[in-house]
Amino acid sequence: MLELGPVLFENLLYSAKCFAAAMLAIYLALKMGLPKPFWALTTVYVVSAQPFSGIIRSRSLYRMIGTIIAAIAIVIGVPLFFNYRLLFLIVIAFWVGGCIYLSLMDRTPRSYIFRLAAYTAGIIAFPLLQSPDIMSASAPFDQALSRVEEIILGIVCAAVIHTVVFPRSIDKILLSGLDNSFSYALQWLRGILINQYLEKGRQRLKLSQDVTASRLLATHVPYDPSSLRWYSRIINIFHDRLALLIMTGAELEEYKKNLEDFYPELITYDWQKMNDEIAEWSKDGPFTHERSESLREKIRAITPRVHAGSPWNHYLLLHYAVLLHKTVNIVESCHHWRERIETERKNEKPARKPSATSVSNTFLQTEKKLAFRTALAAALGTVIGSAVWIISGWPEGYYIPTYACIICCIFAMIDDPASNAKGAFKSILVMAPICILYLWLALPYTNSFEMLCLALAPFLLAMGYLTIKPAHGLRPSLMVAALSGMLMAYDHGIPDADAFFNSQLAQLIGMGLGIVLITVLRRIDLEKMAYYLAEACWVENASIGQAAKPPSIHTLAVRMTDRISLIVSHLSSVKDRQRISSLHLIRDILTSMDMAELKRLETFLDENKIPVEPLLATLGDHFRQKLDNPSRSPEEILAPLDSCLHKLAEMENSIPRNQAISTLVGIRNDLFPSLAFT
Repeated sequence: MLELGPVLFENLLYSAKCFAAAMLAIYLALKMGLPKPFWALTTVYVVSAQPFSGIIRSRSLYRMIGTIIAAIAIVIGVPLFFNYRLLFLIVIAFWVGGCIYLSLMDRTPRSYIFRLAAYTAGIIAFPLLQSPDIMSASAPFDQALSRVEEIILGIVCAAVIHTVVFPRSIDKILLSGLDNSFSYALQWLRGILINQYLEKGRQRLKLSQDVTASRLLATHVPYDPSSLRWYSRIINIFHDRLALLIMTGAELEEYKKNLEDFYPELITYDWQKMNDEIAEWSKDGPFTHERSESLREKIRAITPRVHAGSPWNHYLLLHYAVLLHKTVNIVESCHHWRERIETERKNEKPARKPSATSVSNTFLQTEKKLAFRTALAAALGTVIGSAVWIISGWPEGYYIPTYACIICCIFAMIDDPASNAKGAFKSILVMAPICILYLWLALPYTNSFEMLCLALAPFLLAMGYLTIKPAHGLRPSLMVAALSGMLMAYDHGIPDADAFFNSQLAQLIGMGLGIVLITVLRRIDLEKMAYYLAEACWVENASIGQAAKPPSIHTLAVRMTDRISLIVSHLSSVKDRQRISSLHLIRDILTSMDMAELKRLETFLDENKIPVEPLLATLGDHFRQKLDNPSRSPEEILAPLDSCLHKLAEMENSIPRNQAISTLVGIRNDLFPSLAFT
């Protein structure tokens, strides 16, 4: 589909900025007398893989830090292992694998420190180890310094050009994404309230994925050139409220479906009228405190009083009333923080520090087993590639571990590395004749910097334009890197044909090795991943039962929303969604939220001699034992849970007491959805 108007202009402008930054980097590298100026060109296109200035700036900072760390490691490591070349290669493999593991454990821009430290070490070390006679006292430092200068030069040129020349902010895409997610969440809630369900669970799956993606995008807000960076904390708080809205909606949906299945007569005309009124308010407002309080008063007015002789239906309706109350509260809170963002945008000055705190992204879910397998792929690529190089005695063989390492590092964070890596491999094959044209037909006739710019312009401008297209993934950047790698052969004169074809073959072997390893070891089994995330919930539930203080509800909601989004990112069909739904992950997630709420009420319950601590301990033990027996029955929880409910029913009516009853009913519904209380 053809692009027209502003979109086409922005894409062409982005390509032009990438080209300008690349030519500036090459020009400065030549003026500085750097040995391989085309490394700077490659770096520009790798850093500029996103069109937004804030993302480029944040990644640039962390890439520079990672590059410097790698250089220091090589400078220190080479003298230590001067006479132990094989051992040094093993150390590099451990370094690469360890850095990749750490990068996957951090889901913020800081992860680029470790990723760059991983493959920059390979880029510096393997050429240095090509022949032992160059390993003089100064060689490691000179080699590392040159690579650092070339890479940092490319990083700085990319960051400066994209910041100074028509900078592109993420404000529109971020805020429009937040508004779309909020609007869709409210639409989902209205459907639940007025009994217009879509496919069960599909809405919360999509919402979880969208909100988590938006949250990760917002990590770049502090580096954005617009005023957006002044109220980044408010944006993070809004993300937290959206996560809590998703969890509240999920609990309401599950509970309402259970009522319809097992207690269809419970939602009477008055309750459905209340549902309709909340649904209408969520659509049209007004979202003032007065209107919200009016809705809360109406909910309280129709909520039955629970006492010692109350039937189970009254307990169920009390819990339903609390869920509606929570829904009104969180919708009101979301609107408040969204309006606060808009107010700060209009002020165009640094925002007042909000009283609320935001949840750090360090609390997001990490996949340790998948990270270990990915790190293992990178380490094995380095070891196997080095073994082939050493055993064969191939002069250009050092390209094998270098490119195996690079491929594993680049595709370490991609959910479907197989198809992406295969596409990259095909792109490199396509680049071979293009490199031949440049090396033997174009560059021999370029006798000035201006001629070099003209020769490179058609290819680089085209690649810059394709880089911005999500459908092409990393292929344009890799094609630029392939051309740049071949152009390095021209740094010291007309290249030798044998050396060219040998290096090209070694690169392809290295890429193929990396693709095979990353595809095999990073393959994701949907059900295994679902069980892994279920285990993470069980571990968390067990820890809540023994915690000294209650966990933050917002932190828990953010982490649970993220866990759901991790599952969604791997769903490829309706059949997959049905398979995951059958695992009942949402029940474990909702139990986590209820246990956290019960822990928050523990002081109140202890003061009133309600034995909640044994109940929490029993819940914790149940989930701890589920790690060994996933199908374990929770029967032993029923007696202490019902005992707490009986004692609470005998207390005087109060808000904390009703909240505690509601929380226990929620846990009971999660674990025993069809079992009535007696």
